[in-house]
This record gives sequence, structure tokens and C-alpha cells, in this order.
Amino acid sequence: HTMLGNQDNPGITFLTMKEIFSKVESTESTNFDVFLSYIEVYNEGIRDLLEPSKSLVIREDGKTGTTIAGMTMLKPKSPEEVLGLLRMGNSNRTQHPTDHNKESSRSHAMLQIIVTQKPKDAGLKAEVKTAKLSMIDLAGSEKGSATGHKGERFRE
Repeated sequence: HTMLGNQDNPGITFLTMKEIFSKVESTESTNFDVFLSYIEVYNEGIRDLLEPSKSLVIREDGKTGTTIAGMTMLKPKSPEEVLGLLRMGNSNRTQHPTDHNKESSRSHAMLQIIVTQKPKDAGLKAEVKTAKLSMIDLAGSEKGSATGHKGERFRE
């Protein structure tokens, strides 16, 4: 399987999201929220693939660890909506065709899914459990000599 897949062969991302939403919908005693973000790492910089004009800043602190300030977090309602957001985000990814692959991505992309849960009958002080899943689509790994590139494209 690939990350996105196609109509006939759904990718890992769609199958994973289908399973997550299936579990969320089948659990009656718990409230769930599903959030996602989608970023690109390219030439040591980061970019929000859902809102490319946003500027992002990496921050670290002792409590929350490493975070990316300014990153778009959306609340999709279905695996189909996630797939649409990924397609839109992928259209914003840095790509340069090579002799080996005409749609070669030159960046790493990270889809982060956050699921929160708490009992439906819990009050305001209820413990909220959080799970985080990061799915990474690595840049094309064509052998340098197979790409046909020189200079800046070759260094990518």
C-alpha cells in the first residue's frame, strides 16, 4: 500500500482513518474528538500544507515537549474528508520531476492525528485521554544519478 492509494486500492492513511472513525462511532459511552494537521519538512524548513501562507515556529518546553506554533489543526468528520484534505495538502507539497519519477516529492510530509476521549457522563473535571498518531511520507529516494538533476535539485 501507498500512503494515499487510489480508488481501487485505498492507501494506508485512508484505511487507518476508516478504522479510527469506525471505533469512534461504535463507542457509545465515550466522547471522542479527532483532529489533524499536515506539515512539510523541506530543506530544513517547515510549512503548513493545509494553509501554506502561515508561518510556523518550532518550540520546545518541559511540559509539552516539541510543538509547532501556528500549525493548522482541523476536525474532520469522516475518512473521506481526511482524504480530501490530504489531496489538497499534497497539491501544496514541494515537487520536482526527475527522470525516474515525474511526480517526485522533494519533501517529507507529516500527517498528525490526535484523538481525545472522555466519558460522556463525566463532568468538567473529567480526565481527558489523548492519543497521537504521526504518519510520515518520506521524500522520494531515487538514486542521485537516476534523477537527471545537477546543482540544487541534486542536493535535495
